[in-house]
Amino acid sequence: MYTMHENTYWPTFKKVFDFYKPKTIVEVGTYYGGLSYRFHELLNGTGQVFGVQTPDENKLIHVPDSNMGDYSVGEADGHIDYRLGKHDWKRAVKKYFPEKYHYHYDFNLVIETFQQMEYGTLILDTSPFVYPWKIGYDLCILDITTEVEENEKQVDYWIKYGNEGSVLMVGAWTHQDKFYELSKNKYSFLTKEIIKEGSEHVLLRL
Repeated sequence: MYTMHENTYWPTFKKVFDFYKPKTIVEVGTYYGGLSYRFHELLNGTGQVFGVQTPDENKLIHVPDSNMGDYSVGEADGHIDYRLGKHDWKRAVKKYFPEKYHYHYDFNLVIETFQQMEYGTLILDTSPFVYPWKIGYDLCILDITTEVEENEKQVDYWIKYGNEGSVLMVGAWTHQDKFYELSKNKYSFLTKEIIKEGSEHVLLRL
């Protein structure tokens, strides 16, 4: 299974998993499900993984040979969407993913990934949902945006559904410091701890 984080941020995710030992994991922005699959392997039948992937054509990232969807301007190893900063998503896909992943987003591929997980559930919907989430999580990963405002909107929804001692792990791509300060000002009364993790993530321990 292929995940964008395999050769970049996987050690950060693994560190969080090993330290907090979650049993119920929600990944918002699962893309092709590779990260969810890795967590499913680590759980080894002792927990459940939920992967959330939007079906909204305007929010999907089509790479690297298409400029459809969000964050999709430019070519691999060329000019990329300014919001991505140093993160050349298209180059990374072309480097690490097989060719079948290089074009228009294919829902068949993410479905195939989750079909191989005995305790994995794929949810095709756009977060935040218009309905309440029903299952408490131990680890929720938000991995969808480079924009502070979007992360704030996602945390406003998901912070309500964590189990005691759970962790909300926010991919604050290009804005870790800014989102850390926002979290301290807005969520400190709801959290036990707010932590910068690695170079891109902020952890809210609930």
